[in-house]
Amino acid sequence: MHLPSLLAFSWEYSTDSGGELPISMGALLAIVLVFWFIQGFIMMKIAQNAGAENTWMAFFPLLDVILMCNAAGKSGWWFFLFLIPLVNIIVPFIIWIGIAENCGRPGWWGAVICIVPVANLILLLILAFGTPPQRQGYAAY
Repeated sequence: MHLPSLLAFSWEYSTDSGGELPISMGALLAIVLVFWFIQGFIMMKIAQNAGAENTWMAFFPLLDVILMCNAAGKSGWWFFLFLIPLVNIIVPFIIWIGIAENCGRPGWWGAVICIVPVANLILLLILAFGTPPQRQGYAAY
């Protein structure tokens, strides 16, 4: 291939090949917004059960990570640990273990949420909408 044939290359896109999307961009945007709202609502309910404040942050990107840190009983500055390579592999485990414990569930639930694909959806729904178990304690005399 010589230079004149390289310069004559056309970048035009032909729609004759049937390369149309099966869904319109408006419908795709609506689906994304519905899932975004569901995720925000579930995270808001989990944060409420964990005793966090400002649960409205669940609906905003990056602020929801700060809310997760607060729900785990950690400072919002833990957000920056998510930005450090290799550290960001361990931090979600610590955060979700803290959230599970603050919701009255065993800490190993947090590890399962981070690792097991289908079980994490079920456990997140239980953390959001389930009633926490009664904590066994000693009677005060």
